[in-house]
Amino acid sequence: MSKVDDMLVENHLLILRQAIGLPQWKVSLASGVKDSRLSKLENGCPPNSADIARLTEFYGLSTKQIWPTIPESKEGAQNDKNAAIEKC
Repeated sequence: MSKVDDMLVENHLLILRQAIGLPQWKVSLASGVKDSRLSKLENGCPPNSADIARLTEFYGLSTKQIWPTIPESKEGAQNDKNAAIEKC
């Protein structure tokens, strides 16, 4: 398993998008998250604060409802997440 695999985070983005029956490009357009970034997020790349804000607003759900395993306070893990984001 690679370091990137260790950094991937569980999320419900793909399930949510499929549940409302929208293609990725429509969620991208409506949420303001680029479609390439949304694809990476759906595949487990860690979200940044802008991703979290846009997608929680779009889906009307809390951070924990979308990303159940990321800590509410990201301060301690920010460097690790930044490293994973660069590789994702």
